[in-house]
Formats: sequence, structure tokens, C-alpha cells
Amino acid sequence: MRLRTAFIAGLAALTAALAVVPSAGAATNSQRFFRNLILRDTQTAPRISQLLRREGGFVDPKIHFADLTGDTRDDAVALVSSGGAAGDIALYVFSTEGPNRTTVAIRPVLRLESLFRASALIRRNALVVRTPRYVANNDLCCPAQLQDESFRWNRRTARLFSGGTVRLPGPR
Repeated sequence: MRLRTAFIAGLAALTAALAVVPSAGAATNSQRFFRNLILRDTQTAPRISQLLRREGGFVDPKIHFADLTGDTRDDAVALVSSGGAAGDIALYVFSTEGPNRTTVAIRPVLRLESLFRASALIRRNALVVRTPRYVANNDLCCPAQLQDESFRWNRRTARLFSGGTVRLPGPR
């Protein structure tokens, strides 16, 4: 009887503890914040908006913060995941840096909306977007090459611009 009572008490405690743990699919505050920014942006591609609205896609939980604009304030890099094999399919950079170093409301300063299995890296205050380059008979896991495209801030236009691409060997 004691063993049964202890088991039930332990099970009740475990159930109560699990009730306060968010599910693996629950969005963080940061994910919700950037999802809303992307959806409110009138220049977001309709297919990205549709993907985020119908809950198939989501803002990746790993949001990068770095000063990409040189204004000593961190900018945010948010990736949108397809929720499937395509991986991260869109990338947005948000900043409060405006023309002539003015401060403006947070806004996207870069939109890349036609990506496939992309990732983002920050190197020396530059954004590097890595994408796979496949050739015939490559498996999804193993592209022949990777392409790194770097983006740097243009103070005059208050936008990020492509600074060039580099091809790297794919994973072996």
C-alpha cells in the first residue's frame, strides 16, 4: 500500500512538473517577436507570409545578434525554417540604423527569401550566408559544394550589400 501511495504521489509530482515545461514546438518570445515583424513587413514575399501563417514554417529559435551596421547596437539575423527538408529558406536582418546614422524604428535591412538549407554566420561584423550547391546524384545531406556569400553595411544607402561569394568543398 505504501509503495502504491508513493508511486501515485511521484506520478502526480512528475505530471505537475511536466505541465509547466513548454513543449518542444512552443515558440519563444524572440521567435514570436521576429515572426510578427516579418509578417507586418509589406515587402515580405507572399509565400513566406503564407508559410508562417499556416504554421508550417517558423522563425528559427537561434537568432544571431551582432553589430553589422557599425552603430554599436546589435542587429538581429532571423532565419525562417520551412519546417521540412528544405531547412531554412529565408533570412532577414533587422536594424534600427537609418540613413546618416540616424536611429529609426526596427526594420528589415536585408531580405533573402529564396534560400534552400541556408545557415548564417557572423564573421568580423559581416554576415555570411552559407547555402549548398548540388550537382547530379548528390544526396540532400551531401552537396558537392557550399557557397558563402558575405554581406557588409553600406552607410550611404543604409542597407546591407553583397560583398562577394566563395565556393567551398562540400561535406565528405
